[in-house]
Amino acid sequence: MATLRLSGSVGSGSSKKGNPHNDPKDVEAVRDRLVELGFTWVSGVTKGDDKEFMRTITLFQSICKGKGQAKEGDGRIDLEGNTHRWLAATNAPKWVKIFAKTGIGWHNTADFHETNGGYCTDWLYDRIMDAGLTYRLGSIISFKADFPPLWIRECSPEKGGDAKGHKKATKRAWTWICGCLCCRPTRRTGLFSAPKATKINAIIAMPPKPSCER
Repeated sequence: MATLRLSGSVGSGSSKKGNPHNDPKDVEAVRDRLVELGFTWVSGVTKGDDKEFMRTITLFQSICKGKGQAKEGDGRIDLEGNTHRWLAATNAPKWVKIFAKTGIGWHNTADFHETNGGYCTDWLYDRIMDAGLTYRLGSIISFKADFPPLWIRECSPEKGGDAKGHKKATKRAWTWICGCLCCRPTRRTGLFSAPKATKINAIIAMPPKPSCER
């Protein structure tokens, strides 16, 4: 295991096999690690059964499973379990802001409220960077200098959840974690012309397993 020492379980539920549950030191360790990863809204949590704390653990679990809804977890961290390993991992998902950001071949449109869709995981952010670079490289290979950038619109709200205005997308489990990559070129030319809208699923934006050194 990497360095995230716990004496027992944290979050929802109760003690199992006589191990401690929601020991204050364990709660503090998990809280501090989540804050370190960008889930800063839990910084004031002191109890393991805090509803927002358990919801954030569920969010983290859902991200690690590559799921589009925060229903793929139990809000509980078992000692040396999968969630514990992911929290301790060097490649654990971080919560980052994408609102108004720009990269090679892409930019976030910022034509929406930042709190409604201006956040995503660094896993997705890195994949968008890769997609933009590939897209831009394709324009160079195709000798097309007028390729407009990919438009990145709403991803996730500030604390996770469904971005408003993407009801159809969220039903397909797209926008919750992974967000929406909207490619809207002014002209559709060359090998790398994109459809009107393309979605990137969180499943392709996640590492296969946690790295056990931190």
